[in-house]
Amino acid sequence: MSQQIDSKIVELAKKWGLRFISYAELISDYHMEEWVVLLSFIRALLNECTIVGRRFDNVYLRCDGKLVMLRTAELHNYSKSIKVVEDEVRRIQQIKIIDMQEVEKMEDNLPVVDIDFIKPGVLPLLTVFGDETIYLMNLGDVPLYLEKIYILPSLEDSRFGIIVHFLSQSGIGVMDVTYYVQKDGTARYLGRAIEKIARETILRAIPHESGRKEDEIVEEGIRIILDAIGKKISIIDKMLEDAEDIFIKGMKELTAVFLY
Repeated sequence: MSQQIDSKIVELAKKWGLRFISYAELISDYHMEEWVVLLSFIRALLNECTIVGRRFDNVYLRCDGKLVMLRTAELHNYSKSIKVVEDEVRRIQQIKIIDMQEVEKMEDNLPVVDIDFIKPGVLPLLTVFGDETIYLMNLGDVPLYLEKIYILPSLEDSRFGIIVHFLSQSGIGVMDVTYYVQKDGTARYLGRAIEKIARETILRAIPHESGRKEDEIVEEGIRIILDAIGKKISIIDKMLEDAEDIFIKGMKELTAVFLY
């Protein structure tokens, strides 16, 4: 990949990886019991946003016009021993159940931002949907779309990943590239995972001489795809800003509890 394009993605990973490391540190500094952090975050979003419905333990919300999915399953770990948690679980269970067809209609193949803390691992998975599909490019006759941006923060580092899907006639292929961000600001490309359909699509689409190694062709294809991602950096950055705004809504009650 060109250093210019790689540096754009690395800088984005660094910006957001460090941002969420600081949130992890903030939560850790509160020195609260796990159930308090979990309950406060979930309750804040349920109160701040419009509830759409739930699919099992995943609650769908509208926050600032964005579709949001909030995983609440972890609350069950505390509901039998802590009454205030039991009350919240009961409240969630009363939310209207939506079927898979409704979920698919809402999600509509929109790209998402996933925020899922590793340490402290007391916050629920938060998924914030984009406003529209994000087309990246075609490889041969196969269109590629941005599927997911994910951040896995901890106290010492963050994983920052981008998932692309290949809309092939033989199915959906997936490519996942990951960047590693350390607390000291060091950020680097960590690696990639590429599913069979995505790999086969690259091998068909990239012109190459007979006898060239398949892995070299795949790496060339990845560089081309990363170049396409680099051209969407401002859009991806805006998606992350929107997700952070909603994350901060969840932090409001937690901060209030700490200050109280």
